[in-house]
Amino acid sequence: MMDLRPFLWLCGGLLLWSSAFLWLYAGLSIGCAVSWQRELTWGLMSIWLLHLIVGIALHGLSWRRALALSADASPTRRFLAWSSVWLMAMGWFGILFIGWPLLLLEPCQ
Repeated sequence: MMDLRPFLWLCGGLLLWSSAFLWLYAGLSIGCAVSWQRELTWGLMSIWLLHLIVGIALHGLSWRRALALSADASPTRRFLAWSSVWLMAMGWFGILFIGWPLLLLEPCQ
């Protein structure tokens, strides 16, 4: 049976970004529809911060995983490990990018 862990490490950051995108914009749409102004801001900020913290943790774990590879590891294994580091970073920056308007803008305007 094939080991799926490298695939999950490669997709982890972008899956986390898509989760943040889904929850933030679904929460914004539902919150604006039922007029939750004050609660909506805090709820969206907590969702965003949770995704940022998980993204930082996953990036740190993937970084340590890539550094822990021995010198005799296969080139494919090293490539997958460092690719997962960069894809985790891309996912984390994507989460940062889609959430920064929460700091500056009022929801439902």
